[in-house]
Amino acid sequence: MPTLEFTAALGRLAANHLWQSTGFAAVAVLLALALRANHARARYWLWLAASVKFLVPFSVLAAIGAGLRPLFIPATPVSRFPFVFEEVVQPFAPIPDMGLAAVRSAPGPVTVAALPVLLLALWLCGFIAVLLYGWVRWCRVAAAVRSSTPLTEGRELEAWRSTQRRGEMESCPTGIVSSSANLGPGVFGIFRPVLWLPAGIGDRLEDAELEAILAHELCHIRRRDNLFASTHMLVEAIFWFHPLVWWLGARLEEERERACDEEVVRMGGEPQVYAESILKVCEFYQASPAACAAGVTGGELKKRIEGIMTNRFARKLGYGKKLLLAVAALIAVAGPVAIGVANTPRVRAREAVRAAVLSASTGVSGLARTGRAVQPAVAAPRPVPSQGAGRSLVLYFDLQGMPAQDRTRVRDAAQKLLGSLMTPPDKVAIMTNTGEVKVLQDFTDNRRLLLHAALNLTGTDAQAHAGSSTPDSLQQLTALESAVKMLAHLPEKKSLVYFSSGLRGNGPGDAAQLRSTINAALQANVVFYPYDSRGLAVESAIKEPLYAEDVK
Repeated sequence: MPTLEFTAALGRLAANHLWQSTGFAAVAVLLALALRANHARARYWLWLAASVKFLVPFSVLAAIGAGLRPLFIPATPVSRFPFVFEEVVQPFAPIPDMGLAAVRSAPGPVTVAALPVLLLALWLCGFIAVLLYGWVRWCRVAAAVRSSTPLTEGRELEAWRSTQRRGEMESCPTGIVSSSANLGPGVFGIFRPVLWLPAGIGDRLEDAELEAILAHELCHIRRRDNLFASTHMLVEAIFWFHPLVWWLGARLEEERERACDEEVVRMGGEPQVYAESILKVCEFYQASPAACAAGVTGGELKKRIEGIMTNRFARKLGYGKKLLLAVAALIAVAGPVAIGVANTPRVRAREAVRAAVLSASTGVSGLARTGRAVQPAVAAPRPVPSQGAGRSLVLYFDLQGMPAQDRTRVRDAAQKLLGSLMTPPDKVAIMTNTGEVKVLQDFTDNRRLLLHAALNLTGTDAQAHAGSSTPDSLQQLTALESAVKMLAHLPEKKSLVYFSSGLRGNGPGDAAQLRSTINAALQANVVFYPYDSRGLAVESAIKEPLYAEDVK
């Protein structure tokens, strides 16, 4: 069963990729409208790019940019600023993001755990259905080709060789077969294409008509249309639930056939003869059932015939439109790569923060301790005999300088946390900092005692010390280090939920004290879960760069 963290991460990844691909396709639509008077092959490549984008997330290009960063940006000294506390300096994101989902209501565990499985099963059913449908149609054409007879002589073979010479593809190793199936002419195969012709087609078409049909199929081979059609079939199978994918498939087929029509006329085909040959093929034969087996009858036939008869083929791209396409391609490809090059440290830092907060132990070592000492006001929390596999949780409230409304919020959050997150084997202690570190409640599994202690967070003593002074980030960090050291004598891992109104982290000596606090937490086997009483997430005030190498 997938974890909530994995499900949330996968959902964000899929949602980002879908909206990015949809946005990319929307840009392709606008560009296609700008090119509606130009060659069909230009619009075809736009639709194909929009299709392929569904297979290539922008994050992949950004990752490539991250790998190329050393080639463009000189290496900077590695900061030893620890990750686990980046969100303390921010100030913190809300507790639910740290995995403590009990602060706010959430669906039951069975529903949350079952939903991704149901969605995955639904997607898998659609994926298999689309693949199976395409495979059946492919097998139908493959069976017709296997039962065909290779052509070694006749009008059809001579017309094919003449067409190859005109198309300058005499060295093309394409085989030509005659099939008894009632399927129109087409090209089968991706890497070694085979041209199949229905038996007796030479008796139904004049020489010029036959050569026009063969020229159309030669264009499909030269353009490798079967390969690109197969690529889009894969996109349709993976993203079968996205209507835009199917709309792109129709546009690809339409522009593919129109591009071949343009090429046939450009090669010297007579428009009226060519149009009549297409109509005859449609009259006597069925269209190819497989999208990746290109024939002559695809696309919107009425529009194709009108375009051929009126010789209404587009003009070439001007320099302005070529520049427009070049800029769009550069932005689409080089843009994410450039973002990866520029933002590597930031991205890696955020990933490391997430991993550090959710892991059992993170931090750095070997950094000198500086800053003032804060003596605990009472004895350190006492260990409680272990009963089962419970957790040791510490609710630490940094009340110094905390406004009254924030104290009310953290009190309510603590009560919710104790009411829904705490399980019977857990042992919880409550500590505060009001200028000195106090233990309001020793480790206990008595929920009533803990809730009573949480109520005291808005008591007279807390109010007297909490709002009486401006928060001193150095004192806050030093007090937190003292609290961590008070827990060091307990051998098991401790999870410290740090409630605060935020930590500025930009005073003299703050960075050094922060390192010292993290070192103490590492030695005491303490993991921080920051919680900002305001639920804010802002940029760090300490502008030092962060690197994943800092996590040891």
